[in-house]
Amino acid sequence: MSRNEFLFDHNACSRLASGWLLLAFLAMGISTLFAFLLVMLRTPFINPGWIDARFFARALVMHVDFAVIIWFLSFAGVLWSLTFRSRWIQGGWLALLLAFAGVSMMLVAAFGSQPEAMLSNYIPVLQTPLFLLGLGSFGVSMTVFFLISVGPGKVSLSGFGSRCAGIAVLTAMLVLFWNGFSSALDTD
Repeated sequence: MSRNEFLFDHNACSRLASGWLLLAFLAMGISTLFAFLLVMLRTPFINPGWIDARFFARALVMHVDFAVIIWFLSFAGVLWSLTFRSRWIQGGWLALLLAFAGVSMMLVAAFGSQPEAMLSNYIPVLQTPLFLLGLGSFGVSMTVFFLISVGPGKVSLSGFGSRCAGIAVLTAMLVLFWNGFSSALDTD
């Protein structure tokens, strides 16, 4: 067995990529359901009237977050899995599990105790601790997964591209965390 075969186990990486692909498909399906709800809530004679007006904003937040953020980053997880080093495969599965837990928390929070939607943010959020914890868990899982997916050694052109994309995602995560913490610490 050569050194490269030890570092890259195609079967293990493919299974990990399948897990991320499942999360991406689930996110797109959930987003589609929320989009359908959005259309139904704005269609005359179909809106039942007993749904509160704030549900539209919550459904919009869920649609955008799942269609853009969860789907996009989950698919990035697929690409990072295909260039993953097999010695860190358990860490990859833990990151995927944390991502699923974060997505589950976001879903539970959407149907919780009437959370307010904040649409003026770069990432629209529901103002409830469970939703923010879920979104944060997903962000941490993606950051950890990218950091353990890069390793020393030669990379192919696709590996180089996925690393560049990961650096862009990591930079965006750092800016979002910095923005969140700086506004929380701002006392003016």
